[in-house]
Amino acid sequence: MKTLESVERCGLIWNCLRPDDAESAGNSIADMPHWDEPDFQQIVCPWIDIFGFAGRQMEGFLDVAHFAFVHTATFGDANNAEVPSYVTRRTEYGFDAEYWSTVGNYPIGLEQRGVPGFRWLRHFRCHLPFTATLEIHFPGKDRLVIMNAASPVSAKVTRMFSPMARNFDTHLPIQDVYDFNLRVFEEDKAIVEAQMPECLPLDPLMEAHIPADMSSMAYRRGLRDMGLSRIFIS
Repeated sequence: MKTLESVERCGLIWNCLRPDDAESAGNSIADMPHWDEPDFQQIVCPWIDIFGFAGRQMEGFLDVAHFAFVHTATFGDANNAEVPSYVTRRTEYGFDAEYWSTVGNYPIGLEQRGVPGFRWLRHFRCHLPFTATLEIHFPGKDRLVIMNAASPVSAKVTRMFSPMARNFDTHLPIQDVYDFNLRVFEEDKAIVEAQMPECLPLDPLMEAHIPADMSSMAYRRGLRDMGLSRIFIS
C-alpha cells in the first residue's frame, strides 16, 4: 500500500500524487475566502458525481451566461438573460473575474428578500486546473462563498466537492442548504453531461466564442499555458 501526502483544508482531504512535489503542492491549494472567519458558517455539501470531463464541469461553474437558461427552477430568471460586459485578470494561480449584474441569488420564492435595483457582485477566483471559488456579495454585508473542486475520477467521470461559507441564515437547518444546492448541482450536471465534444478544445479556433465567454476563454488559455494539448480530456 502506498501512502500519499495529504492535508485537510476547507473540510476536504487534499492528496498529492507526486511525493517529490508534496511540499510545493501544499502551498498551492486554493484559498477559501472567509472560511476561517468566526462570523462565517462552514458547510461541506455532499459530493456529487458528474459523468463528464472535469474541465467541462469547471467551465460550467465559471460561466456567467447560463443562469437564465439552466437555473430557472432554483434561482435564475428567464427574463434576465443579459450578460453585462466584464473582464478577467490573470493571477499567479489562474485568473480572477468580477462580474456585476442584476441576477439575484436568492432561491425562487424568496426574491422579496432582495433590494430592488441591486447589482450583485460575483467574484470568481479560478485556481488552475480544477478548483475555483465564487464569492457572492448579497445586499448589505452578507456574503456566500462556494468552492468548486472538480476531482477527476477518470477522463469522463468527475467527483465534484463544494465547501461553502456564509455569514447569514446560520440558524437554518443545514439540510436545507444541502437540498437546495443539490438541485442547483443537478441542473448543472445535466448540461455538463450533454456537452459535445466531451473534451475541452484549447485551440480558440476550434469553437466559436462571444464576449460572455471571457471566463471560459481565460480558463482555456490558462490550461494551454500550462502546456496542455489543444484537445484536453485527461
